[in-house]
Amino acid sequence: MSIFVSFASEDRKYVDSFINESNNYKKIELWVSYKEKITSGINFKNLIEKAIDNSDGAILLISKNFLNSEFIIENELPRILEKKAQNPKYKVAFVLIDDCNFTNHEELKNIQLINSPSRPLSEAKIREYSDTVEDTFHFFKSLNKRNPLVPIITFGLAVSFIFFNSTILGVFFGGSSSPGDIRDCTDFATPKEAQEWFDLYYEEFGDIAKLDGDGDLKACESLNKGEEAFNNKINSQITEEDFGYLALITDKKYFEWGTWVCKAMDAGIPHYLIHTPLFYEMAFELQDLGAGGIEIEKLDFYRAVDYVIYASNNHLCETIYDTSFMNQNVSLMLYLTNGAEYNSDFYKNLFGGANHDPEVDDVTWLNDYEIELGYYLENPNENIPDKLYRGFAQVNDNINHLRDGCRLLEEYDSVETLLPFMQAVFDGAEDLEIQQIAIDTFQIQFEIIPQLYCQELEYLGVSASTWIYLVNFKFNPLLDA
Repeated sequence: MSIFVSFASEDRKYVDSFINESNNYKKIELWVSYKEKITSGINFKNLIEKAIDNSDGAILLISKNFLNSEFIIENELPRILEKKAQNPKYKVAFVLIDDCNFTNHEELKNIQLINSPSRPLSEAKIREYSDTVEDTFHFFKSLNKRNPLVPIITFGLAVSFIFFNSTILGVFFGGSSSPGDIRDCTDFATPKEAQEWFDLYYEEFGDIAKLDGDGDLKACESLNKGEEAFNNKINSQITEEDFGYLALITDKKYFEWGTWVCKAMDAGIPHYLIHTPLFYEMAFELQDLGAGGIEIEKLDFYRAVDYVIYASNNHLCETIYDTSFMNQNVSLMLYLTNGAEYNSDFYKNLFGGANHDPEVDDVTWLNDYEIELGYYLENPNENIPDKLYRGFAQVNDNINHLRDGCRLLEEYDSVETLLPFMQAVFDGAEDLEIQQIAIDTFQIQFEIIPQLYCQELEYLGVSASTWIYLVNFKFNPLLDA
């Protein structure tokens, strides 16, 4: 399937994200002008028209630059919309890049955007950005579907109305073709049915339809709901991982924790911020059961907490929450609360860090929130108050801001272009504390964030973190403190 990408040359940096995502779809190939080897003498207008005519759909990256492009408005846009009008199966995905007056254009005023007009890609946070790119490809996935009721003749026998797809072809002729990203868990009646489909394609194509939410090679576990399914999952995980000491904890206690996990996420508290209170509660429970002397690998225990949260989300929570990046977020929180050395009071008060002395310094804001959340873990019948959610929301906003380091490194793509940006931030600092916050933020964004979320940018991040001190600081920490 060929998808034509229409964009302004000034917006090329956004196109690369779509090219990278297209690698996850075996049957989708993006036609992007700068990927083509266009030699001198080639009529560019004819080349574009031919690419549109041969395409099965189009992605339009709408921006100020897009609307100001005479070639796009006079050539690409009319031809794409004309093809869409003539062929109802020709799909066009409209993605908003920046805040622009696209509704002033007659052809675009009634379009349905993939992303929200209030969150164009240029302003989106990392997770929102990646979700928009992924949603764009999901928009086209129905093009990969075959009609489920297709009469066919096989080996001289009339077989009417059978499900005709690549699975049938694989059975008849040997081998399997890629199923594409055309299914999700709602397409299956039972976990067994989903598992059979998953096993059929996994060895050759991996988890092409993303049916395995927690990486245990078990598909669509969320289709099994209830206390029994939850306890079965926990017990099987304990056995598989040889976490024998966790078998000391009763099913009833695990179920209480699982119910609490759902209640906390229902209250709006992100899954990774539930991790620490649950970690301590499970550790205290083992101590009460006389398991305090058992040697327990801390990493294993973190994984055990992960399993409780995953199992709760899949089997107990009415709403299935996105638990992606949980391990990375938990690792980031461990660094922020234990490993980082801060310059600013803001970060010290929020997270503590390596230079926080609990015997001398005040309890950090985050620790205060976790202690209070732990109280509701011990008292599951009491509702979690909104004020606690607001506290964790502040922490979550800060984490999302730190994770924006990947976007900054990708956007500026060199230390030389990053330095003016950093200098502008420091020039705008109103006092020493704001300057120190900026130093801490950049240090984490460039040195730590790439290790967890965008390893391909790690080298650039390390370089950028060492260049922070080459900017001109507005305030001298020694004189202005």
